[in-house]
Amino acid sequence: TKDQILQLYINVVEFGPGTWGASPAAEAMFMKQAQNLTLKEAAYLASVLPAPTTSWNRYYLRGRTPQWRIGLILDNMVDGRTIHASVAQRAQQSPLRFVPP
Repeated sequence: TKDQILQLYINVVEFGPGTWGASPAAEAMFMKQAQNLTLKEAAYLASVLPAPTTSWNRYYLRGRTPQWRIGLILDNMVDGRTIHASVAQRAQQSPLRFVPP
């Protein structure tokens, strides 16, 4: 199914050098288990797809964030009625702190 393909992809995609899958990426970038990520941290991981290794160099290593892409992910979640607009706004305004590489 589409959900199974997406789950497989997220669990095997390389988010950075030697960092394969969303759970190891959460640990490496935020020092958290994936289920403990904030909404903005999860949106960041989603925002770097489909080019996560490029994003590793462009954003993570430089400590920058693709605010517009994170905002797009959050807006899509609002449009899909997954979250309320006020939740998306709070997430967008919250800080995003990476663990240094």
